[in-house]
Amino acid sequence: MPLSSNTPSNLKPVFIDKLRKSAIRDLFIIAGVFFTALSLVVVFHLEPSEQLLANVKYNNLLEINEILLLIIFSGFCAFIYIWRRFQDIKLINKEFVHKAYFDDMTQLPNRALAFERLKKQMLHTRRGGHFAVAFIDFDRFKVINDTYGHHVGDELLRQVGKRLASVVMEGEMIARLGGDEFLFVSPLDESCDIEAVMARIKSTRKETFTISHTELNVDYSIGVAIYPDDGETISELLKSADTAMYHAKLQGDEYCIYTKPETKSLSFH
Repeated sequence: MPLSSNTPSNLKPVFIDKLRKSAIRDLFIIAGVFFTALSLVVVFHLEPSEQLLANVKYNNLLEINEILLLIIFSGFCAFIYIWRRFQDIKLINKEFVHKAYFDDMTQLPNRALAFERLKKQMLHTRRGGHFAVAFIDFDRFKVINDTYGHHVGDELLRQVGKRLASVVMEGEMIARLGGDEFLFVSPLDESCDIEAVMARIKSTRKETFTISHTELNVDYSIGVAIYPDDGETISELLKSADTAMYHAKLQGDEYCIYTKPETKSLSFH
């Protein structure tokens, strides 16, 4: 991912500051190595280094072996410095990719990465097959924030995200879209049907969540849409899942499947 227009603007100063600090640190290290080598030359009277120092001191012409020594030492320092800069850029680029595609709070894929993976899943599924999109929304999350504070609500989101991630199987994805909204994507085949997927999601709320010595029971409302039956684009699919989730929240059902968009019918479970 290039560090250009796609890079979050608020992170660019952090990127520049990290590079600057790393570069200054390496310059001090190289200077330290140089003066250490110089000290060794003076102490142990090393040749041809000692002669090089004498020639430099009295402005004498340098001999070929002294010139080569300078070139080798300078080249070595330059190589180390440039290699370190590439390592810095590689590391910081990795950090930017993570911040651009993963949620800071839960460390789950964010909306941008979720949509990219949905696009790939659609392309793969067009060859045949189906996949389910489950829209997960907390019930009474605002009450938890208002009662216990936002720090408890944030920790609850982290713990719920961790539990949801623990039931993800190969080929599936859990992402946080924002707020208290999560998205679960799962391919459907003979070995994995919608009932099995929902059973795994619902299992994550069986045990209470302990936060700051407070035990919390959390329920989710879940709306499910099936590709391509309930939508052939990401927006259509998520709208169907959101509609199903909204009705599930109103009805108080555990989850709701949006089955027939042409008739707007809903199946509750």
